[in-house]
Amino acid sequence: MEEDSRLVERFQSGEKGSFDDLVRRHYQRVCNILFHVLGTSSNVEDLAQEVFLKAYHALPFYRGQSAFSTWLYRIAVNAGLDELRRQKRRRIFSFSRLDEPTESRKEIERSTSDGPQPDKEIERQELAEIIERAMRKLPEKLRVVSTLRDIEGFSYGEIAEMLQCSIGTVKSRLFYARAKLRRLLKSYL
Repeated sequence: MEEDSRLVERFQSGEKGSFDDLVRRHYQRVCNILFHVLGTSSNVEDLAQEVFLKAYHALPFYRGQSAFSTWLYRIAVNAGLDELRRQKRRRIFSFSRLDEPTESRKEIERSTSDGPQPDKEIERQELAEIIERAMRKLPEKLRVVSTLRDIEGFSYGEIAEMLQCSIGTVKSRLFYARAKLRRLLKSYL
């Protein structure tokens, strides 16, 4: 966090190159958040660029009331939710309601096994795809909270700040998300 604060101060003092360091520090996490909010990796990188562009233009007005990472990830969550809304509008006006094929989580996260274990890797991939499908079945608000807490590891307070809601709301949504996931994954547990 100190490093982020130092980079933000340098940026706000006119050293625009410090923004590149912020991008390098947070790019992968922004992509992960977008991937989990959207449920697909088809346009994650384009959307991540939009997130950083918005952050670049808004950073001169950033006052440090929350951690830079919280502020940036809020922009990412909002960009992901906006994209979902745009997709829903497009589907409403579309004649075809066929679901787009989804790509494997493998594009975002690589396994870190010690040696080649093809059967274990296949099991992990299958499990990841099953969990992905279950996550996509969650309502948007539940999926976002579950992603931020269970996958990205943010605290309740950070999530509440990102989503601009109370900690109680975060806990409630997380409870319902986990309960629904348990029902959806019951046959696999």
